Amino acid sequence: MIEKKKALRELVGRLLEEGNPIRIPANGYSMFPAIRPGDALTITPVEDPVTLREGEVVAWKREHDLVVHRLVAVRIHDDRIVLVTRGDSCLAADQPILPLSLAGRVTDIQRKGRKEHSFLTSGGRHFSAYGQTPPTVIPQIPEWKYRLNYFARRIIIIFRKIFL
Repeated sequence: MIEKKKALRELVGRLLEEGNPIRIPANGYSMFPAIRPGDALTITPVEDPVTLREGEVVAWKREHDLVVHRLVAVRIHDDRIVLVTRGDSCLAADQPILPLSLAGRVTDIQRKGRKEHSFLTSGGRHFSAYGQTPPTVIPQIPEWKYRLNYFARRIIIIFRKIFL
């Protein structure tokens, strides 16, 4: 299974590097409700990371897959640009990533064959279906998944404080 994921990631990486947009299915609840499992995401390569704005939804490469989260900050660290992302329903931001890990920006979301506009950005602000920035955590995912996510993050934080 990991070999298939690795081969697929390499193919996706090559397509994006050549400037081709890709369409992939979403899975997971980290971007709920803006992106739901099964939504079709179109990811377009980003030529210059400086053009990215806070609030945009971006995809970045992890070891065996892509992560699709919202860009919350662009920072300079040790004379290098780093990007900070976070899922809309996640409690904390991801570890900063370098622009080399960036796969592209999400330019289209289709849910059940219809285009979704709840993620569009403008001037660094993002708009939701409510006409305003969504709250930090939207507990519309099943209660047990939200609690499990929160519990797992607390365990990791405690583990890091004790052992690292």
